[in-house]
Amino acid sequence: MKNIFEKICNYLELNQQGMLATIVWTSGSTPAPAQSKMLLGIDGNRIAGTIGGGCVEDAVMRRGAAIQDKKYTVILDFELNDDDAETGLICGGTLKVLIEPINISHQLLFQKLAERCDAGLETILVTKIGKDNNSEKSILDKNSQLLAGELREIKSFPKNVLEKFTPVMQNFEDDLYIYEPIEGKSPLYIFGGGHVGKAVSRFAAQCGFSVTIVDDRVEYTDRDKFPEVDKTICLPFRNISEHLKIEETAFVIIVTRGHSYDELVLEQVLKFKPKYIGMIGSKRKVLVSYKNLLAKGVEEAKLKNIFAPVGLDIGAISVEEIAVSIVAEMVSVRRKNITHSVSHKKISY
Repeated sequence: MKNIFEKICNYLELNQQGMLATIVWTSGSTPAPAQSKMLLGIDGNRIAGTIGGGCVEDAVMRRGAAIQDKKYTVILDFELNDDDAETGLICGGTLKVLIEPINISHQLLFQKLAERCDAGLETILVTKIGKDNNSEKSILDKNSQLLAGELREIKSFPKNVLEKFTPVMQNFEDDLYIYEPIEGKSPLYIFGGGHVGKAVSRFAAQCGFSVTIVDDRVEYTDRDKFPEVDKTICLPFRNISEHLKIEETAFVIIVTRGHSYDELVLEQVLKFKPKYIGMIGSKRKVLVSYKNLLAKGVEEAKLKNIFAPVGLDIGAISVEEIAVSIVAEMVSVRRKNITHSVSHKKISY
């Protein structure tokens, strides 16, 4: 699945210039969150992305088309307190939308952003708007290291950008600086390409995970069966630790075709230190696996970090409901609403 930055790069390569609309500030209920982006052609037509649709998106496209000199940046303010009879948009919030020109000179910056996004790395996108309404851009890593762009004087960024993970606008002398935290796609390894694995992969990809399906059967790693995933791997489960490198930022879901395979995968995955490990199965089966792994010398502390049985307890029955519960749990971990499996799933052994 291509992220918005890849689409920008591809568009610029063919068309040389366009416009980018970004929600840089919100208050109250809005049709899309801060940092939502929409790529526009120089005629104002939407190319990719969205800032929520409805009257806001339409107004931004019309304003983009009306800009005579495509070199200048504008910030539009929207009050969403009125009942729009045509769109039904009654949000009650306010937002600011940045419309800025982009051209082929920005391609390297957006390419770097795309690569870091796919690698799961956090990046700070800095936009400087001068009093002449010209804009300049740069990107920094989380340690304030300049990675690409035009702004050589940027030495750091406000701490609350990453703490709250929302854009921050600051005025300095006659210039406005906008700091945007760009979240990388979280790597997700799904062990098991069956019904549950396939359903999880579909929802997870839509929620910003970079999905890899791993199975030991060729027919369950057929790329055509998983159009939403980034990668499929056919590999004997006993060889996981020899052939895969699972990052510390990664999420792991274990939903193979049998309890013994789940346990084998878990034993292999525990050799890494992923951010999240979720394993399917009843509490009784999970307990059996834990006892077997403890007997093999696995540290008890490692088992306490596993989310098993996987998924939030929403009374899920169907495959799709189970997948929703699993993805919801991963999102909760990613957003730091759940930090430890023991906080809501304690299994005694």
